[in-house]
Amino acid sequence: MANRKISDLTALTTPATGDLLPIVDISEAAAADKNKKITFGELFASIPAGIAAAPSVAFEGYNTGIYSPGADQVAISTNGTGRLFVDASGNVNIDSNTFYVDAANNRVGIGTTGPGTELHVAASSGYAELRLAGASGSGASVEFYNSATQLGDIFIDPSNNMVFRNATERMRINSAGDVSIVTGNLIIGTAGKGIDFSADGSAAGMTSELLDDYEEGTWTPSVGGTATYNARTGNYVKIGKVVYIDFYIDIILIGTGSTTLMTGAPFNCTNTAVSAGSTSYQANLATAVVSLAPQFNSSTQIRFDNRTAAQDTASQNAVFKNSTAIYGSVTYLAS
Repeated sequence: MANRKISDLTALTTPATGDLLPIVDISEAAAADKNKKITFGELFASIPAGIAAAPSVAFEGYNTGIYSPGADQVAISTNGTGRLFVDASGNVNIDSNTFYVDAANNRVGIGTTGPGTELHVAASSGYAELRLAGASGSGASVEFYNSATQLGDIFIDPSNNMVFRNATERMRINSAGDVSIVTGNLIIGTAGKGIDFSADGSAAGMTSELLDDYEEGTWTPSVGGTATYNARTGNYVKIGKVVYIDFYIDIILIGTGSTTLMTGAPFNCTNTAVSAGSTSYQANLATAVVSLAPQFNSSTQIRFDNRTAAQDTASQNAVFKNSTAIYGSVTYLAS
């Protein structure tokens, strides 16, 4: 091959591992032949490991570049400090655990090298925070999917309303803090829990500010024994401990049934002294009375306080007989 200047050589754009490079070996004595050769693959196979402050593949300044901190590892340093590390297993660590990729489990950790989920954010102190910033005049959302199917999302609009959706809007918290259940019900899942009104002012004798029950339904009044009926119906509403019941009882034959007491209320009465009721219709009473007021006689029995024209105080004269009919209601406290 004729002698040619290096500047006259054709550029090799896709070097192969076995391509040769001319080398001038400065370790040889002055009189020795300094012209040597090395393959392209051998050149890069013999790059020293280097360190963060002196990477083996360095850029201007010599303390920024690529080096190998250990067997089968590669790292990038800037200004003499290691910033990004890839270990032999493919795990990636950036800025001393600020960002970590768990290659074996396909997980990403921010602030942790042991992510327990696909994305795990851990604060070294204080609260762990996640920020979503939409463009000016827009909101932000978090979407939930089952594979390619969207299950729902949590969305905050530009007016600071937080909206919870699963195909359609279910709940909204507006910018004033008011909570709206758009569809469905608010369900209290644990007995004894409810709505706490302790933020409101309280009377001196307050013992509870928890509204823990609401219920409505039906019940069946009875005078017991062998009595038979044309009809006997009842309804109730329970709000907290306060129970309101109404009833209609229409007897055919009293038989061995009670003439003064009625049972069947949906909840036991805890304080008979403060139960109070009234009747709106009475027919064929066993005693001619001028007043008739049902109230609890015991936790389960309702008596009918009444007074005849000749009586000055209420009594419990017989009320029920054949063909007696009464409409009434009672309000009382349950446990």
